[in-house]
Amino acid sequence: MNLGEINDILRYIANKTQGGNLPPARFQDILNMASRMLLNDYLPSRYKENPKLAYEETQKISDDIYPFKRIPIDLPIDDNGRALYPADYVMCSSMRKVTTYKNSATPHESIRKQVPVNILDDNAIAGVLTSRIVQPALNRPYATMYSDYIQFWPYNLQTVRFTYIRMPVKIIYGIIMTNNRPVYDPTTSTETDWPEICQNALILKALSLMGINLREDQLQKNVAELAAGGVSV
Repeated sequence: MNLGEINDILRYIANKTQGGNLPPARFQDILNMASRMLLNDYLPSRYKENPKLAYEETQKISDDIYPFKRIPIDLPIDDNGRALYPADYVMCSSMRKVTTYKNSATPHESIRKQVPVNILDDNAIAGVLTSRIVQPALNRPYATMYSDYIQFWPYNLQTVRFTYIRMPVKIIYGIIMTNNRPVYDPTTSTETDWPEICQNALILKALSLMGINLREDQLQKNVAELAAGGVSV
């Protein structure tokens, strides 16, 4: 489903239920907001007392948001043990330190080993840094995430393999004017990157932002009406 089809659906339902119009700029803003909100629904809740089924708890959820899971990158770490977040960063999925060492049995061969980076909050990292037992080491790295950077221990990690959830692409609804009416232009548009299977959820989220709350079966009924001729949008 492309942006032109999504726009037709939203305009049809808005006209049918509210008797209103949906200008192209407002459609674009609403769909971008809906896209961000839908992704947030898949991520872990900030509140432990209000858990929700989210990120990688089922294969279906993982499949739905696979476009937003970046392939692992080598995140550079400076001499102070700090790394900057990628520009499109939303949430950390995993961090691992990759080390290479010689195989004692076959010295001509190297072995690559990946160890997870333990992500701790301020209170927990304080205990680690003063411990004689679990102090940071190359094979036992730690990190704490702050607003502007990620702090790693020990400082000399240099890089870590970083997998993260990115922001959805910014949707651009391109138009051309035909007979003084805006018409969808695919050549200047940037389509949503949600999989086809999730686009009903995206449309329902957009409708809710417009003050229209429908179930998926009601949405499907409206889509069928529009396909059969519906009313003019």
